[in-house]
This record gives sequence, C-alpha cells and structure tokens, in this order.
Amino acid sequence: MKDFGGTEISVLLNGGPIQEGFRQIVIPHVEEKYNMTINSSVAFTSEQMSQARSNPNNPPDAFNMDVIGVAAGNREGWLEDLSAHADALANWDSIHPKLRHEDYGHAGVSWQIGEVGPVLNTGTGVWDAGSLPATQDAIFRNCRDVSMTPFSWTNGPYTLLLASTIATDNGKEYFQSSDVDVEAGFEYLRETLARKNTTTITGESQLRNMIGSGNADTIPSIYMFGMIDVWQNVDDVTFARNLDPLSIPIAESLGVAAESDNKEAALAYVNEAFDPEIQRRLSQFMGTGTAVEGVENQPKAREFGAPTPDEFDNLVWPDFDYVSENRSQWSNRWSQIFG
Repeated sequence: MKDFGGTEISVLLNGGPIQEGFRQIVIPHVEEKYNMTINSSVAFTSEQMSQARSNPNNPPDAFNMDVIGVAAGNREGWLEDLSAHADALANWDSIHPKLRHEDYGHAGVSWQIGEVGPVLNTGTGVWDAGSLPATQDAIFRNCRDVSMTPFSWTNGPYTLLLASTIATDNGKEYFQSSDVDVEAGFEYLRETLARKNTTTITGESQLRNMIGSGNADTIPSIYMFGMIDVWQNVDDVTFARNLDPLSIPIAESLGVAAESDNKEAALAYVNEAFDPEIQRRLSQFMGTGTAVEGVENQPKAREFGAPTPDEFDNLVWPDFDYVSENRSQWSNRWSQIFG
C-alpha cells in the first residue's frame, strides 16, 4: 500500500446523498489509508461535464457522475480508460462487468445501481397506495400537481424520450435507438404534463420538500435514492417501479481525468469505492444496490427496493451519444413548453 505523502487531489461529487455518502464514508477512509488530502466540491453531471470541457489542461482529478457523463468523457477524450490501469485498481475484477462500461471505452466505472422513475405522494388523493399505476402513461395522465427537474438534469432527456416511446406505442428497443420521434414526444408532453400544475425546481431540497409536504403529488422522473430521506420520514411517499413500457436505471460512476497530474492518487481513490466493506456501508447509507460481485444489497437497500444486478438488466438507458448530439435543440423546445 502506497503512502502518498500528503498529496492533494480534487474530486467532483454529484449532489444529494452521493456527496454525503462520499464525504462521510469514502473520502475519510481514503485519506487515512493513503495519507492524502481530498478536496471535494459538488456539481451535477452537466456541470461536471462543463468543467471538464472548459478546463481541459487543469481538470479535477476525478469525477462522480451519471453514465451520460462517462459517454461524453469517452467520446471527447477527457476521461481515462480505466481498463488500462487494472493493475492499480485491485478491485477491478470484482466489479460487475456491466458496470465497467466497455461500450464507453471503460472511461468510468459505476459504484452503485438504482432506478430512475416517478415518486408519488399517496396522501394527496391522486394516487391509491393499494393500487399504484402500472404504466408510465398513467403517471403522465393522472398526476395533478407536478414537481419537475430542469431539462439540464439527465431526467430531462429521459422524460422526453420516454414520452416519445409512449406516444408512438413502442418499447425498450425504440427508447434505446438513435431514431426517436421526439416531435411525438413533445406533443404528448403538451397534452399531459404541460396541462398540469407544474413547478420546475431549482434544487433537490425543493423536490424533497414539495413531494414530502404534498404540495406536489408527483415527481415524474428522479433518481429514487435521492428521495430516500423523504421516504423514511413521510409515510405517504412511495415509488412507482418496473413500469410499462420501461423503467430507467441509474449507475453513478467514477472516472479519472485523462490530463490529471495526480492520476495514481486518483486511481487509488476510485479503487477504494469498490472495497467490499465500503460497498456495504454505501448500500446501507444510500439504499442503493452494490456494484461488486459477492456483496449483497444491505437491509436498507432491500427495504427500499433497490435493484439487484439481475433486476438491473431489465432497466434500459437511451443512446447517450444520440442524447448529447441533440440535447441543445431539445432543450430549446422544452423551454417553449415548460418555460
């Protein structure tokens, strides 16, 4: 085990319980084990991508973001191929292969698994706790007071492509394709969500407050573990899972900057997130599924309903390269509908 002699690295953390979990569990462990200092700051995936692009010669040493950021980092060359450093990543072989993201050049590796989908408050009179909706279409059509994330969050494109899939009566393969009829999706959103009492939030705390208080009966799309504290404290808050025609995964991922001056230390930091004991602690703290073979989801994650690796296979992502190519123009259209 190497002593890094007080080396300082800078890392970006995604928001909400992710930054809490890493600051409480991962970072102190790594600092003590390797004698290094980790300076962390919080930024959502889109903000992390912007920082990487705007500071190519002076990037943060490590990133923590959605897989859409891994795809961008691979495509644009600002994330390191982690498979080239398997010798420095002692836990590499124990990580579920599907979470090493070979399709995106091993530019990131996911340290947890979860689900993106609707959060519902059953105390508002809109939803029946004993008979939750089975389809995404029922969520869009029957919600009343809606709290939505900005389109700049990954949930924005997810919602558009899901609406397009519903509107054209298609399924998983269509959602994953690079030939989606987004015009049909925008029209569907005009006919459904745009006619509701919708509020676009500015931060996660606002989402939690609105759904927890009942001022919103529905969040159509959010990474579910971000709402786990509300679920723990408000009996009426629940989640609609495994919906027809599809549900979407989340797998927060760690990556190392290709131009990092502290690559060895950054790799040590990434590796420790996959230590079996760290995986157990993160799963229990956040209610998320584990990423390492032989490490089961912890009690809190099981109670919360976090997917196992086998269940994760039933969830589908869109084509992230297709999303990135079109995101800007889609954003302009989204603004015309939701402001």
